[in-house]
Order: sequence, then structure tokens, then C-alpha cells
Amino acid sequence: KRRPHWSGCPGAVRKAATTNRKASVVKMYVIEGPNGVGKTTLCQLIVQRLAEMDIAHGSVTEPSATDLGRLIRSKEAQITGRALALVVAADRHQQYDVTIAPLLASESVVISDRYVPSSLVLQQIDGLTMEEVWLYNQYMPAPECVFYLYDEPEVIQARLSTRMSRLSRLEKKGSAMLELELYQDAYDFLDARGWRQERVNCHGLTPDEICDQVMNEVLQSCTMDR
Repeated sequence: KRRPHWSGCPGAVRKAATTNRKASVVKMYVIEGPNGVGKTTLCQLIVQRLAEMDIAHGSVTEPSATDLGRLIRSKEAQITGRALALVVAADRHQQYDVTIAPLLASESVVISDRYVPSSLVLQQIDGLTMEEVWLYNQYMPAPECVFYLYDEPEVIQARLSTRMSRLSRLEKKGSAMLELELYQDAYDFLDARGWRQERVNCHGLTPDEICDQVMNEVLQSCTMDR
């Protein structure tokens, strides 16, 4: 199996090459990465930091906290393939329109635990092509930045092994190595479409140290666009 070419010192934030990118006022930041890499913990820490700094913010997760999102979580073992990809995309579109867009309109910073890259990865594990998944998500607005967390696959897999009874169908079907490979593909795919993306090497770092790295980038971006 090919090994994803994530690289860099722990904590280093690696940026995708961007050209002629206009200054944006879309203060939505997405945390992505394989299951077990620490996305939810990081999102919680970022929200805590923003609150301490008295910065207006909101946070969302995928699937959403709505009735539709809860249905997706509870029926993920029964809804598969194209049907799951479509309902996940519908939940994403609805959450953006109802929750995210109003927050952005009020000039709040939005932190999202997963977004389009998750579908590009997980729906591939469920048998779809990236191109098909993109058809269902191509109208989703690009965020200000996607932060991809990564670590050694052995570290992530060991973490997942401690919660085997709570893993979803797709988490059990995939693996840390496979998800890292597919996230590399998703990164390249969205880079070609002009999305701003950054990679964060989490190896050997504490959650607070990872948060420091991401917050530096978030605050710099907020300052640039003022």
C-alpha cells in the first residue's frame, strides 16, 4: 500500500499553494482528519480559546445536531452507499443555510468538526468515487481554511483500538492508513479547486500544543481580512 506523503515536523502547519486568492470574510474553519486523530478535542479547545478571547463564534459538527443529523448517526449501519452520501450532503446543505450562514452574516467565527473532505473520504470507503461525491457537494461554499490533522497510522490505530465497541460501520470498514491515503487524495482534489488547506502534524504533541498551532493561523487570517 502507498503511504500518504504527509510530512513535516510535529506542529508544523503546511499550506497548500494558492495564487491570486482574494481576501475573504468567510470566517469558517474546518477541522478534518482520520477517525481518532483528535478532531473533536481540538474543536472544543478552539471554541474555549475563542470564548476566552471574547471573539464571537459558533461551532457545528457533522452530521448535524438536528433531527436529520441524529437520524444519520443512528442509521449509518443501515443507510449505505449512494443513499448515505445523499442524505449526508442534504444535512450539510441544510446546516449551512440554517446555522452557518447566519453566524457568518453576524461576523462570527465558525468552527466545523468535519465538512466536505469527510464525505470525499468516507463515501469512498463506502464504495463511491470521489467525482460522484463531489457532485453532491460541489455547491457547498469553501471555508476560509481546512486544517487536516495527521499522525502516524500506528498511533491513530492504537487510539481507535481502545473504543472498538463505539466505532461506526465506516470506522470499522476503514483503517487509519486507508483514511490517511484518502485524505491525501481529497486534499489534492480540493487544492485543484482553489480551496485553502493546511496540514498539521500532530505527532508527539499535546492537544493544547496542536491548538496553539491552529489558533495562530486562525488569528492571523482574521487579522489579515480586517
